Amino acid sequence: MRVHRGICAKLQGGFLRRWWAAVAIGALMIIVAAILAAVFPKLVDVLLNREIALRDGGRTFNWWREPPVSPRLSIYIYNVTNADEFLNDGEKPALQELGPYVYVQHWEKVDVQFHDNDTLSYKLRKEFTFAPGTLAEGGSSLRRSFSFGAEEIAAESTHETTEVTFARERKRPLSASSVAFHRFPIFNERSAVRKKVDSFATHRERERERFWKMILQELSVGMEEDLVVVPNVPMLSATSQSKHAARFLRLAMASIMDILRIKPFVEVSIGQLLWGYEDPLLKLAKDVVPKEQKLPYDQFGLLYGKNGTMPDWFTIFTGQRDIGKYGILDKWNGKSSLGHWTAPECDSVAGSDGSIFPPPITKQTVLKVFDKDLCRALPLVFKEEVTTAGGVPGYRFVPAKDAFASPSRLESQRCFCPAGPPCAPEGTFNASLCLYDSPVLLSFPHFYLADPALRDAVTGISPPIEDKHQFYIDVQPMMGASLRAKARVQINLAVSQVRDIKQVASFPDIVFPILWFEDGIDELPAEMRGLMKMAVEIPPIARAAISGALAAIGAIVLIGALLCLARAAKRQEKLHLTNPLPSNVTASKTAGQLNPAFQNSSGSK
Repeated sequence: MRVHRGICAKLQGGFLRRWWAAVAIGALMIIVAAILAAVFPKLVDVLLNREIALRDGGRTFNWWREPPVSPRLSIYIYNVTNADEFLNDGEKPALQELGPYVYVQHWEKVDVQFHDNDTLSYKLRKEFTFAPGTLAEGGSSLRRSFSFGAEEIAAESTHETTEVTFARERKRPLSASSVAFHRFPIFNERSAVRKKVDSFATHRERERERFWKMILQELSVGMEEDLVVVPNVPMLSATSQSKHAARFLRLAMASIMDILRIKPFVEVSIGQLLWGYEDPLLKLAKDVVPKEQKLPYDQFGLLYGKNGTMPDWFTIFTGQRDIGKYGILDKWNGKSSLGHWTAPECDSVAGSDGSIFPPPITKQTVLKVFDKDLCRALPLVFKEEVTTAGGVPGYRFVPAKDAFASPSRLESQRCFCPAGPPCAPEGTFNASLCLYDSPVLLSFPHFYLADPALRDAVTGISPPIEDKHQFYIDVQPMMGASLRAKARVQINLAVSQVRDIKQVASFPDIVFPILWFEDGIDELPAEMRGLMKMAVEIPPIARAAISGALAAIGAIVLIGALLCLARAAKRQEKLHLTNPLPSNVTASKTAGQLNPAFQNSSGSK
């Protein structure tokens, strides 16, 4: 109280104007705090958008150009176990799902060129390295060696220590998903051994089991040399295309297939099925088909020509001028449309490549992911909120339930059936126009969200499980960056009976599954997650701290000033009431003080 009185006393008289200034400053600080609380999020967005925009040499650009992750491609093959019975006795195809066969990838954008219209162009190079699944055991030690492209990882376990060692030929970060930890500390905790040997040994075994489970879940169940029986895609594509050709052409094709001993099913290795093998029909076509009609390859493989090659140009917006277009495709191979579909909304090159999206992203946002192999942009809708291992919040987006709806049922899908009915069945997408008229139908694994009749037409495919077979991308809504992704797609072949070609004369109309794959990443590296978490958590804390401190200080100054002013006013009023002057003295002195002439006239008298 005495301090308060002292301060108030000092601010009376000549300091009164400063006191009123203190009132103004306190009020101004409160107003500034309120304004700052309102505009701070927008200010953060501006700064964040500037940071994430793709600028040559920037941190985001470097991560985008060569992602510090090792995406995994896991492939599951449908092995046909009753090909003869299917062809001769009319049995349902009996399928055996084999997999995963895992490939670790290295992605890099090359030949990056910036343009004046806020875009850049690049080529995407993907390198695939097979991760075999062999395990040798001997005595008290286990050894596991496998290759991840430029990195070789080996793990050894002995009675004293278990650790992971790395031999790297290239200076780039290891994927956090490839090996969760460089070392398991519990294996080297010698003090724990001395204290409680039994409990430590139990813990040690659990850690070892967890270690191997973590490693093995990312590796293949077999080798690329494993043999499978699958539909003969080149042959069935040729017969499908000849279905409406002249009869003599069909007869000629049947004769050629007899001479070359071409059958509807082939036994090939996993490596051949994926990366290519010589096919007699393709070899014949290369020799006899006119140059302008030749296919751009002489071997068949579902991933043929995709390892290390980069034929396509992609042009995207950098987001430097307009963050609303950040990462959105402008052109593909110099074209803004595919030239396959009948309506602009289906045919346009739109959406992003799935790695970055324009922020901010809300639960009502519809994301679009463009994939040239998918031959369209796939719409994704919000499903749920998620959190990464590092605590970064995100939104999970999944394909809309009608993404592969039948054009016969949904009007908006009609443009994907340019030839008219019959169109692709419910839950499948006809990609033949993008694949040289091969009758390829794409779906989600195990015919998830598709007509149940498709799965009932074969045996050996279990009912789809959402967690295992759903396509999804987890996105950080403030920054538009992908946190996790699992692109899950199944490749099917639409086969049917073709008259005059005896090899397929008994074929029923069926959508024949060949394989399904899962392509994506489990987690971003810890460094990226840490920066994202800071970007998400620090701004709200800073906003609350700064605006709260300003408001609190302003309130203290304002309240203190008002209290002192009130106290000063009260003292003035009290002095005026306790020391009144006599009325005649007051009048005389006042008159004399106010008018000297009055004083002179009084003296002359």
